[in-house]
Amino acid sequence: MPPSGTTTGTEPDRPAALRLPGPETATAFRERLSDFEAVSTGSFQQQW
Repeated sequence: MPPSGTTTGTEPDRPAALRLPGPETATAFRERLSDFEAVSTGSFQQQW
């Protein structure tokens, strides 16, 4: 699943939240944060 807010694969390492306006930024940030929490708690350990 590609991050929301990405454009044609440019800057794939940049969080999409940085490019989103208004309330969508907070939503995208929370989605990113939950992904980070899952990684740090080992839920995605097989992918790292």
